[in-house]
Amino acid sequence: MIRIQEEERKSLARDLHDEFGQSLTAIHADAAVLKALANKDYPKIKPSVNAISDLSKHLMNLVGGMLRSLKLGVLHELGLEEALKDLLNTWQLRHPKVNFNYEVNLKTLPKISETISVTSYRIIQECLTNISRHAKAKNVDIHIDYSKKKTSSAFIDIAVIDDGIGLSKSHQDGFGLSGMRERINEIHGKINITSDTNRGC
Repeated sequence: MIRIQEEERKSLARDLHDEFGQSLTAIHADAAVLKALANKDYPKIKPSVNAISDLSKHLMNLVGGMLRSLKLGVLHELGLEEALKDLLNTWQLRHPKVNFNYEVNLKTLPKISETISVTSYRIIQECLTNISRHAKAKNVDIHIDYSKKKTSSAFIDIAVIDDGIGLSKSHQDGFGLSGMRERINEIHGKINITSDTNRGC
């Protein structure tokens, strides 16, 4: 199931790049031509042309961000630990007002399946997205560790703690959290979410 989902993400990324990406690039280029004409001969349309140019640039950046989110080239190129650090550092740069601390300790992690690697990355990605969209947190701590139990099984422990608004008593899982649970169930993992209203997760 996870492999199918990743293939769908890759397909969506290609469509975004080939269709939306190229179309927006063309619109932005046309806007640049119109801007030159407006400056010279049609000053009245200059505000509208500038608006088109700014909007197309904004959408290009938005699509670029979506492509980076959908494609996992960084995971394959850098490995799980460095890819997670890259993801966390990028989030930190985009949210400078949040007191953000993290630790990633996976140097002794043995070779794991691509499914577990992708799942771990996607879970952190979804947690960061939820914090950005919903939590209104001022402090965020993330700890990612490899631990080997007394049995032969190895585990990746992921702890995400924030001081945001928390989940309401009537909360129902949205697409993000339900997807996270499904991913973890696919690899026979465990997830525990605790929250108090106005006290974060």
